[in-house]
Amino acid sequence: MSSAERLREIREIFHLNQRKLAEKIGVTSQLVSQMESGKSPVSSMTARAIEAELGVNATWLLYGTGEMVSEKRNIGKAPPDLIPALSYFPAVTEAMNRAAKKLTLADWQALNTFCMRIMQEKNE
Repeated sequence: MSSAERLREIREIFHLNQRKLAEKIGVTSQLVSQMESGKSPVSSMTARAIEAELGVNATWLLYGTGEMVSEKRNIGKAPPDLIPALSYFPAVTEAMNRAAKKLTLADWQALNTFCMRIMQEKNE
């Protein structure tokens, strides 16, 4: 898997379009598009910005080595797209706010999946 494919995977995992990822890391959406298509390489500066913003291991993004996500970096950080889902469940939100410092990214992703499933069932 190339760094371009890993970048696309990161964007999809975090439910970000190219524009939103670009805003988060301080580049243009055109550059994100070029990096994903392989027309421009993913620079170490971009990889470090993604690491700082999303907690994704820059070495993994650039070279495919090591773990994708450093769990220590992501403890207590809820992905931004999870916040609207949690607003439908005030009691869960309150409990999660108390426990947030102990949650890993994997925990947040599992919770997000659960909340989204419940919301879809409610809408059916």
